Formats: sequence, C-alpha cells, structure tokens
Amino acid sequence: MLIIEELPIGKWTNDYKTDFLDVNLSIKGGHVEEYFDDGDEHRIKIEVHTEQGALDMIKTARVGVKSWFNLENDINLTNMVLFDGNKKVFK
Repeated sequence: MLIIEELPIGKWTNDYKTDFLDVNLSIKGGHVEEYFDDGDEHRIKIEVHTEQGALDMIKTARVGVKSWFNLENDINLTNMVLFDGNKKVFK
C-alpha cells in the first residue's frame, strides 16, 4: 500500500486519478489493484493498493517509486525573476 499526500506542481487530483491511476487499473501489469481517495478540497490523500510484491519491485527498479507513480516533474526555470539584496530585479 502507498499513501500519496502530495502531487507535483500543476497536477490536479482528478487529472492524476483519471490519467494515471484509472489507466493502470485497466491494463494488465499496471500493478494498481485499487485506490481510495480520502482527501478533500484542502488536502490530498490517495491510498493506492498494488499487486502483491509490485511495490517492492518498483522500489528496487531503476526508475523508483516517485517516477513510476508520476509523482515528480521538472519545473521550467527560464521564466523566473529574482530580487537581489537591494530589492532590484535580478534575472
């Protein structure tokens, strides 16, 4: 069992459930047996039940749990603006 309490920036709970969890429920070898959404509008709590031994296999795989469950993504830094110690814009 895996409990997910955070999703990557920009990923909505419903999108994650339909685009990833539901897809893995429907395909053979997707490793997800069932999931329960116990979250509300202020917090995320998704309980994922996997096939026997699947979580151990994913943990030891090269990609890891975060990557396999799509719980990480890259952030584009090209459009960030920072301020220096004098409160002036620094790119």
